[in-house]
This record gives sequence, C-alpha cells and structure tokens, in this order.
Amino acid sequence: MTPSTSTSTSTSGARSTPRRSHPFRVPVMPALVTLGVFGWAAFVFLAAASYAHKPPSAAFDLELLLQGGRLVAAGHSPYSPGLLSGQPVEIQSLFYSYPPIVAQLTSLVAGVPTTVVFTAWVALSILTLAGMARVIRDRIAPAVPWLPPVMAAVALAPLWFPYTVGALFGNIDIFFPALYGLMLVAAMADGSRRTDRRMAVAAGIALALASIKLHPALLALWFLLRGVRVVRSRAQPGSEPADARVPLPWLVLAAAAVTGVAILAISLAVGGIQPWLDYLAILRASTNVDLLDYRNLGPVAQLVMVLNLGTGAIGPLQAGMLAIAVVTTAWAALRVDDPVESFAWASFASFVPMPVTWFHHFGALIPIGLVAALRSQAAGARAQRLTLGLILVAFLIGVFGLGMPVAWLFLPLTILAVRTSRPSPARQLPRQRPSLSPTSLSPPTDQPPPPSPAADHQPKMTTGEHA
Repeated sequence: MTPSTSTSTSTSGARSTPRRSHPFRVPVMPALVTLGVFGWAAFVFLAAASYAHKPPSAAFDLELLLQGGRLVAAGHSPYSPGLLSGQPVEIQSLFYSYPPIVAQLTSLVAGVPTTVVFTAWVALSILTLAGMARVIRDRIAPAVPWLPPVMAAVALAPLWFPYTVGALFGNIDIFFPALYGLMLVAAMADGSRRTDRRMAVAAGIALALASIKLHPALLALWFLLRGVRVVRSRAQPGSEPADARVPLPWLVLAAAAVTGVAILAISLAVGGIQPWLDYLAILRASTNVDLLDYRNLGPVAQLVMVLNLGTGAIGPLQAGMLAIAVVTTAWAALRVDDPVESFAWASFASFVPMPVTWFHHFGALIPIGLVAALRSQAAGARAQRLTLGLILVAFLIGVFGLGMPVAWLFLPLTILAVRTSRPSPARQLPRQRPSLSPTSLSPPTDQPPPPSPAADHQPKMTTGEHA
C-alpha cells in the first residue's frame, strides 16, 4: 500500500462517517440547582402563608395524624365518636381514618409542636425521594453519574403539584414515590443480580406500608400474578434450567405478608383489639360519607356528578370500577411483557379501587417517569426526545391541571412515555457509558463513531485476501 492509497482511504473513511454536532448543550446541574432553589423557596413561602391562616391550612392532614396520636397517648380512641355512631359526614370533613398503628406511632411525638413535626416530615420525604432516585439509577443506568437523577427528583418535586399538594397538607402520600419506586425496581428485577432478592424484600415492606391507605393493596394481586407468569415461563420447553427458588414477585408478597403481620402484632400488643374494632366500624361508616365533591377525581364520583345520577349510583358504579381495576391489574401482570409498562398499568389501577382519588395520589408516578427518562438513553435519540417530550407534557399538566379531571391524562402520557423509552434488544447496551456528564446533557446520536486511526491505515481487503 502506498502513502497515497492510505491517505485516500483515510479521507474516504472519515467522510463516510461524519460526527453529528449539536447546536446546544443543556447545563443540567446548574439548571436543576436553580429550579430546586426556586421550587423549594416557593414551597416554604406557601407553607408559611398557609400557616398564617386561622386556623392554619398547611399540614392539616398531618395534624389529623398527630391529633390521633395525642388521643392514643391520653388513653382514648383516635376515631371520631360521630363516625363510630354511624353519623353521615361530608367528604370535606376532617377525621382520622387510618389504621390504629399510625396513631400509635404518632403518639410517640404527641408533645412535639406540629410545625416541628411538619418540617421533619417534609425533610424525610426529600430524603426518600433522593434514595428512590439513586436506587433506580443503580438499576437502570449504573454508568450514569448518580447526582443528576437524584438532583432531578429532588429539585423538580416541589414544582409538580401532585407532590407539592401532598407535602403542603402533610399527607402520607408524599412517601409513596419512594414506596412505589422500590416496588418498581423489584418488578424489573430478574434474579440476575445478587441484590435482587434483597430488593424484593424491601419492595414487600414498601407494599405493606403503602397498603395502610388500602388502595395500593391491589398491587399485591399484580405481584401474585406476575409470579405465576414467571412459573409459566420456567415450564416452557427450551427455557433455561429451572430455578427452584421462589419467584421474586412471590418473595415480595411474602415480605409484605410478614410485615403486615408484624405491624398488626405490634399494634395489638400496644393497644389491644378495641382500636381495630373501631377501625372496622370506621370503614363501615365510610359508606355514609358524601363523596360528591369536585376535588374528588375518582372516576365514579366524576361520572355521577357529570350525569347527575345522585349518590345512590355510587355504590353499584364503584363495584364496577373495582372489577375493572382488578381485570386491568390481572391483564397487565399476565400479558404485558415490559415490567415497567406492566407496573405502570397496575399503578393506575391502584388509584381507583376506593371511591376517592385525590390529586396528590398521582405523585406516586414519579419513579415511573424517572425510569422512562433514564432508559430512553439506550433507545436512540429520537425515542429519547419523544419520551422526554411526553414527560414534559405530563409535568405541565401536573402544574396547570391542579385538582382537575384533566389529571387523568397522566395515564396515556405515562404509558406512551414508557413504551417509547423501551430500548429494542439490538440497542440494549447496559454496560456502555452514555454521553451524560454531571454538568451537561446532550441527546445521543444515532450515528456510528468515526473509524479509529489504526483502522484507516489497514489495507483494503480484496476477494483474494483472507482475514
């Protein structure tokens, strides 16, 4: 090979694979820090202004928990005597309706001022958000620096009103992004990592804790049937050698059951059986609550109000909605291959078994959006842009659709974002480091890298040459 031939080959190779330049680069960390400072400063301002009201409108959900704890500390039942006697109440009425264990736990801080507990409550929620983001990053994109996804979760949370509203109210739901996030990571686990079984146990604990609000308990059905799917796949001809261990979804269920039994045992040891009998009476009395309120985004309540059907239609329609939720959960567990999409369907189904769905319930979708954003980097530039665009639209709906039924657009947007973000098998390169740095984010390109200089100086192959 002559020098001229080498030069020609090198030039031709360089021209055939040009690198595509991008006209802009987004400075991720400075932008996230700016948004985080603005968002949390605005949250502090809103909380302070709400506390200035008489009575304070901030942390009123947390105040219910603390009041229940104070009653328990004084030796009384945390439940309203009116509800226990079966008196009808409106949905706007504030009353303690959680299991006894919650009031028994808050009795430990009964003497602490509400403002102090509220500050610690929100701070703990921020820590769980950061931990959830780190766990998801470690599972989905371990090559990505951990700080950007963690900072994104913490900085953007106060700007997305499903979380902000729950935080201002001091609601338990502000911990649901972390609880649903643990369950989602366990849903993606396939047993190939040493930490998968420990993650399944953590997810089971998360499922038990989330089920304190009852409606997330539907996810237990999803894990049950997902385990059935695993067992069926093991029995198929040509599958890998059978794994005799318990399927990971069933391990989640076992951990949830043990946690639930432990919670019940502790509660009975502390307060006896009567608080739980009162709790069952509260559940029966909840059928007398007037559920027709524009802030109740439950599909049945919205349908009854739009069609002016009257409160008598709520019971039969809610039974039908529960059946739809169960069927959707079963279908997602057994028929949807992608565990992220399957869990997303089940998550939405878990919002509707009860006749009340509040706007802040949708805060549990944060980990699903984070997973879609992270894994879209392996799906190609176009898929990543589309995924991030869909997430942005959902984010804006969460900002401007405060408390309105338009929030149900989260369903199609979330499902589309999850589907778009799924890398094809040919593109899945989990060990390849993506083009992401802690300070900048540039969309990945679909162009192959230029040939190395060593390759440019190799002689061309002819039909008479052999490798």
